Amino acid sequence: MARTKRRRGRKVVVLGALLLLVLVLALWYMLAGRLDVPGPITPPGPEEPQSQPASCPDVQVVAVPGTWESAVGDDPYNPTANPASLMLNVTRPLQEQFDAQRADVYTVPYVAQFSNPVALPPDGQQSYNNSRSAGTAAMNDFLAGRQRSAR
Repeated sequence: MARTKRRRGRKVVVLGALLLLVLVLALWYMLAGRLDVPGPITPPGPEEPQSQPASCPDVQVVAVPGTWESAVGDDPYNPTANPASLMLNVTRPLQEQFDAQRADVYTVPYVAQFSNPVALPPDGQQSYNNSRSAGTAAMNDFLAGRQRSAR
């Protein structure tokens, strides 16, 4: 009889732990924010130009830094939010080697954060999903503006 009660007690503890784990994971998902992935941009297709406008560079480089490597107000042509950014190992040599008319190197400024959703107290950063959505939107806005200016 005592063995049966112990087994039943262990089952209750295991089920309780599993339920708690599921609740923590569900809460973590809700606090992280939903991923807002915009659909593909399909601008109206103008006729193929016979020549390139003078305002367009030969090559447009758009760099999107990773987490903690950018900030919303950062200068896209001289990013300083994170001087140790891995992306700078690619973009700086391009900027040094080519004139801006040959290769326009644009680094997308965005929030670039990853919040710890279970931090107590909250760390005050954006969730990865919100950050990723903001970076995607900023990149799409730049590309759409570049496409409009090329007409």
